[in-house]
Amino acid sequence: MKVLLFAHGSTGDVLPIVAIAKALAARGHSPLVAAPDHFANLVEGNGASFLPTGADFRAAAEQTLRGKADDNRSHHDGVSWGGAWSALRARRSMFHTMAANLLSHVSDFDLLTFTFPGRAVAAFLATAANLPAVLTLSAPGIATGEQPHVFFPQRRWGALYNRMTYSLSEGATWPVFSSDVRSLVNEFRPSSFDWSRIHAIHHNRLPTAGLWSPLLSPRPNDWSEDVRVVGHPFVNQSEAWTPPDDLVRFLDAGAPPVYVGFGSIPARNPRRLAELVLEAISRAGVRAVLLKGWGGLELPSHDENVYVGESLPHDWLFPRMAAVVHHCGCGTAHAGLRAGVPTVPTPVLMDQPFWAERLHRAGVATKPIPRKALTETRLADALRQAVTDEELIRNARELGARLRAEDGASSAADVIEAAYERTAVAAPV
Repeated sequence: MKVLLFAHGSTGDVLPIVAIAKALAARGHSPLVAAPDHFANLVEGNGASFLPTGADFRAAAEQTLRGKADDNRSHHDGVSWGGAWSALRARRSMFHTMAANLLSHVSDFDLLTFTFPGRAVAAFLATAANLPAVLTLSAPGIATGEQPHVFFPQRRWGALYNRMTYSLSEGATWPVFSSDVRSLVNEFRPSSFDWSRIHAIHHNRLPTAGLWSPLLSPRPNDWSEDVRVVGHPFVNQSEAWTPPDDLVRFLDAGAPPVYVGFGSIPARNPRRLAELVLEAISRAGVRAVLLKGWGGLELPSHDENVYVGESLPHDWLFPRMAAVVHHCGCGTAHAGLRAGVPTVPTPVLMDQPFWAERLHRAGVATKPIPRKALTETRLADALRQAVTDEELIRNARELGARLRAEDGASSAADVIEAAYERTAVAAPV
């Protein structure tokens, strides 16, 4: 089976797809990961084949979240509405570029998988090429009466409220989604195009692999049998990675530090956010490893209790930490839990508040501090709790051991194989 794995999004979207590609390859299949160009080293360096899509997801994220580069009024992060409007206009051009780069390839494959951020392009490609498709989700976004949509307040107000949140979400996103698809149809003019399939994909009525642990968010009982929660797929990046000598010396020089990093969420005022973090670290009396990430944190001065890195593999670093402070994207949330250490969640947007709350509810994280509410005092208090609360530390260690027993990549490969087999059986002889 030849599988095109379309992974549009941030590092947290792409890395699990690399793990799935490797699991498929180990079974004798031929997977190819299509992702934004700047992920070439990440994909190929971890043993998967790569096809560039021509997109720059990082630039789009920075434009949406950071807005004007000279907006230094606060360190509070979230959607910059001026930036979001500009990004929305540039987004369609990016979608057309990706479709143009991939359309000539899709007919070479037996099945397409895709991440949610690239849904419109994937829906167009799968429908234009009449190709079976599998959705890989990083958060529960499929209608159920058992819990609200991840983008809505997680209130326990019953099935009616829960289902209403999905109806509102689907109704709000259909105009943009359908317009994006129609623009691609008008540009590339496929010989046939089944709009009923576009409706089905928009309503998530297709085989789906939920790339999260059921320990954090169990599978609702009213989901279709085509939807499985498989666990989070991990790539063992540390296998082919050697830590820098100065990092090893820093870790050996004292007590286990805390990790601080904000992943793919750019900061509007990186220097102010770095100052806040350093002050909180000082007040809490802890050492820290600080990763600049896409946030581009700017350190005002050298601090012997802080190690600064550009990018370090979480699977190597996190088990050596006393706690981890991060934005709570799905990938980082699961990496922290897998390491068996407490989390200090500082969510910003999208599914991050959901995962932050799920970690806290599981007893492995301090109370979430939304980035807009982050202060030196609140972060220092949370850091002290994370490294001293014995119940929190024990819970993280025990739940981490249970999560390490899951094999999300292999289970996702099962979903993909099953979807292809059903299609093969249904095809006319």
